[in-house]
Amino acid sequence: MTPTQRKKKILVIYTGGTIGMKPSAKGLVPEKGYLTDKLNELLKYELSNEGMPDVTVVEYDPLIDSADMDIAKINKLAQDINQQRDNYDGFVVLHGTDTMAFTSSALSFMLINLDKPVIVTGSQLPFAQFRSDGKNNVFNALYIISHFDINEVCLFFNDKLMRGNRVTKYSTDGFDAFKSLNAESIVDVGVQIKLNPNYKPIDVTFPFRLRELEAQSIEFLFIYPGMDYQGIEKYLKSKPKVLVIMSYGIGNVPTVPDFQDRVKALMQAGVIVICCSQCAMGEMAMQSYEGGFMLQQSGALQSFSMTKEALVAKLQLILSNPSCFPDLLEAWNRPIAREF
Repeated sequence: MTPTQRKKKILVIYTGGTIGMKPSAKGLVPEKGYLTDKLNELLKYELSNEGMPDVTVVEYDPLIDSADMDIAKINKLAQDINQQRDNYDGFVVLHGTDTMAFTSSALSFMLINLDKPVIVTGSQLPFAQFRSDGKNNVFNALYIISHFDINEVCLFFNDKLMRGNRVTKYSTDGFDAFKSLNAESIVDVGVQIKLNPNYKPIDVTFPFRLRELEAQSIEFLFIYPGMDYQGIEKYLKSKPKVLVIMSYGIGNVPTVPDFQDRVKALMQAGVIVICCSQCAMGEMAMQSYEGGFMLQQSGALQSFSMTKEALVAKLQLILSNPSCFPDLLEAWNRPIAREF
């Protein structure tokens, strides 16, 4: 694929997060208009070069701390992109890092047959700080949209453009904060900007569709040696829609009846049970060990190579749209947005 040269129009949506915060006596705090003014000031100079895009910046009011991100806010973001979809060639979403991978995963499932890029990014240090990684992340995201034909939801951080539903937050304080451990990056940025030769745009033969999400009752159970299996019984009372078991390795779990019988009772009571690895890298294969095989035979599903963030987003999509996904098992076992 060769870079395209047409000057493009890009909408930057600033939702909140560290990238737009400024120092105060109480630590870093968001301030209305602060990042937007800084961005527009720099854009006047940086984007005057030939081949760079026309950029419009909009800012949410109030700004969102990413820890406060929820389904309603993600739906609004998807709706805003949808409303402006015909007016821009691409979108950059500025977002806090804590839930950035959850939002990029959700958007990848919501914006069906998207014919243009949405790049979610942010920073570990505020944009206006001298050593900020924000400038690098924002301007590279703008450059990639301007010069390459990518038509899906991505996350850009620390010189890598990654598929939005294949990333997880990896570091709390490093610039290399996000990793795509089970999928290659789409673009690598250095002195040269290199598009992965294996990348193929998503087939958008069918019309664009926006599928919104609803909040779902999803619980996580982290297993560990010496845990009290009686604690599993609380889920028989709370009856979550889904229980995600954070299993060992490729899907191994205890074989003892105290564990197996309680989990089977949950499935018999209508709780969907999914096994997800405690490891960040690798693919599930529950059938490889007796404990996982026993649960799989009883009806437990597995997460393949999905991240926790993608697992949650995919569940929210399927459970929120039963008319589109009448067969949960069939929908779960096939890739919907290149999530595995």
